[in-house]
Parts: sequence; C-alpha cells; structure tokens
Amino acid sequence: MIISTRRTVGSCVGTALIGAALVVPQIGAAKPAAAAKTYTLSLKVKSTRSGATAAKGTFSGKPLGRGTTTSKVAIPKETITLRPTAGGTITLVAIGKVSGTSVKGGWKVTKGTGKYKGGSGKGTFTGNVRSGQFRYTGSLHY
Repeated sequence: MIISTRRTVGSCVGTALIGAALVVPQIGAAKPAAAAKTYTLSLKVKSTRSGATAAKGTFSGKPLGRGTTTSKVAIPKETITLRPTAGGTITLVAIGKVSGTSVKGGWKVTKGTGKYKGGSGKGTFTGNVRSGQFRYTGSLHY
C-alpha cells in the first residue's frame, strides 16, 4: 500500500513537472503588444477638387511625414483619407464653417489601417478654399 501510494505521488509529480516544462517556454515566448503613443499633429494639406464632391492632394508634417489625400465633401462635412508614404491610412471627419474663402473647424479620426488601426485623435483646422491650402493641428494616438 505504501509503495503504491509513493508510485502514484511520484507519477503525479513527474507529470506536473513535464507539463510545467511544456507551458513555461510558451508563456515566455509571447511578445507584448507595442504600447500606443500620443503624438502632436501638425500637417499642411494642399488639395484640388477632382469632381463636384471630391478632392485629392498631398500633405506633409508631423508625425506622418508626407503622403497623399482623398476627400469626399458634403459641406460643412468632409471625410478625408490620409495615406502616408510609410503605409497605412488614417480617415478623419472634418466639420467646418466657411466665411468668404476662409474655413475653420474641428476634426476627429474615425478609422485607421496598418499601424494606425485602432488609432484616435482630434483637433482643429484652418484653410482657404480658393487656394486649397489647409493646416491641421491636434493630437494623434496610435
């Protein structure tokens, strides 16, 4: 009876040690996701109408660098997709008020792809609708 119990306990301990040896390397192999950061956004955008309700253009600034834009316009709202040359996209909605040829308002991020997936942000913009030059400032989190 004692020998039988010792063998059972020894077998259980051996099985537990083998199980632990298989599980521990897998736990250590998991890499934590990179923590998102908040960046100060400052972009200059130059756009040209490409139809009655569309525009396309280019942008440059921090933290995105350079890239292209496409827009769908339904005044006072504009949906803008930024495509940085480094990859991914950021879609934002801007709502503004036009006074003569000047426009100013606010924007917020609604979608992102690539490294911007799940991103967020908001800020303000100013610009001139005749020249197609706009300035976006605010914060971007990704």
